[in-house]
Amino acid sequence: MNRKSLCVLIALGLGAASVQAQDYDDRYYFAPYMGASFNDEDRLTDRTSFLLGVGIGRFINPNSAIDVFVDRTTRDNRPDGIGTVSSGQFSNTVLGVALRHHFGSWEAWRPYVMVGGGVSYHDRNGSENDYAPFVQGGVGLSKAITDRVSFRGEVAYRYDTDDNSLEFISGEDDFGDALVTLGLTVAFGGAEEAIEIVEERIEEPTPPDCSTLDDDRDGVNNCDDRCADSTAGQVVGPDGCPVEPPPAEVMEPQEYKG
Repeated sequence: MNRKSLCVLIALGLGAASVQAQDYDDRYYFAPYMGASFNDEDRLTDRTSFLLGVGIGRFINPNSAIDVFVDRTTRDNRPDGIGTVSSGQFSNTVLGVALRHHFGSWEAWRPYVMVGGGVSYHDRNGSENDYAPFVQGGVGLSKAITDRVSFRGEVAYRYDTDDNSLEFISGEDDFGDALVTLGLTVAFGGAEEAIEIVEERIEEPTPPDCSTLDDDRDGVNNCDDRCADSTAGQVVGPDGCPVEPPPAEVMEPQEYKG
């Protein structure tokens, strides 16, 4: 497999992870992990070996995340007793893409299912090597520890279509390994703070009491004044409307008595 093909694989994984997000933490994260590989007996190597890997990924929606990852195992060859497999080491390096779909809320323990695939590089004793596709699937459990760090534990099965390492020795051309891993995801940068929209309520001023007002200054308050446009000096009644003034009393002349 040439360098161009590897670059295409990485670009596909990161391109799928670049979907714009709105309502969830879509920061890229760094995901180191380690664990044990329970190797297929047909590989003629140690049955158990140490696995170390790392990934880079992000959530593409509230429940689903995509990782581009690489991991490696190194195993001692197990001689087959007839001299066709010698002592030495067999190493296996994989580069792949995995999709994980989670269930439950961010704050709780979140179970998930995982599917993935990629290419596997095999190296026996530093001389016999080749590339082959692999696929994998598994289940896991994750839990947020802080705003940036989450725990991840996973059990997976990896099917490796290695058709070169032992094909001319034992006739085997595919292998299945069980993986148990523990790891972390560490988000890059700080979380975006939620912007709280505060609606400002403007209270309307309380209108003044009409019983305390007399706009036309006629002595009748605005509540009772039915003629609010009376002019100063007019005689008004209890309703504030003009009334005719009472006629002036005429004094009759008195007869003079001397």
